[in-house]
Amino acid sequence: MKHRFPGAITALLLATMLFSLVPAFPVSDGQESSTCTLVIGYSQVAQWYLSTPFETKVNNATWELMYVNGAGVEFWGDPRINFTGTIRSPCAVNPRAPDRVVYSISGGQGNNVSEWVEGIKNVTRNIHTDLPTVKQILLQPVVGGIGSATNTFLHAWGVQTCPNPPNDYTNGVRASRQYPFILQAINIVAGENSTDDIVIGATTEVRDCSDYRDSTGHLTVNASQYFGGWLGDYYASLDAGLLPPSVPPPPLPLPDPEPTPATWY
Repeated sequence: MKHRFPGAITALLLATMLFSLVPAFPVSDGQESSTCTLVIGYSQVAQWYLSTPFETKVNNATWELMYVNGAGVEFWGDPRINFTGTIRSPCAVNPRAPDRVVYSISGGQGNNVSEWVEGIKNVTRNIHTDLPTVKQILLQPVVGGIGSATNTFLHAWGVQTCPNPPNDYTNGVRASRQYPFILQAINIVAGENSTDDIVIGATTEVRDCSDYRDSTGHLTVNASQYFGGWLGDYYASLDAGLLPPSVPPPPLPLPDPEPTPATWY
């Protein structure tokens, strides 16, 4: 997929993508795959997780979701959270004692990489404290970027950004403009970790700016299903001890623009 960022950022993104090709939860040498994986995130995560493709691709009995609308690193990094919220589609065994977490990252840290790093570390610290059964945390960014879009603009932060739907170039889609800085922070946090308990998960970029439904970065129905399917394939391959796909498959046809809903998740 295409990344249109200045040289230093591009180098970091390429390093991140290459690192993400290594299976993050190996199952060779007698190590078993996860018996319960908890996905932690926010409403965009719920969009692709609760889409039909994702739960039919992975072993649904060993995957579950906990999300809160708008919950970024500030929320999940608060030590008072305790991860006692509602679990959607709970694991068949030990749903309150997962052995792996996929943490999808978003928030309000903008282009401040050091704040993203601090926020991610706060979340991983909380996970290890409140969920002591967790052996591994996979760090996954919000579905962001610009994909192959040509209707982008250069944001003041120095990154190409998707306009707010349909064509508002004032500040752009938040998930789009923050995506490269989140990737940098993930690379730093995973790189500083001396063991394999905090690693890079899937990195997924929109196909085109029309995958976004609003200025925050919620996905269209078509995009939710598409990324639910690709991420399902990615993590199913990971669980099977196979090399996950490095990029999403050829895109589905993009639909006509969808009407803006009255409410969101």
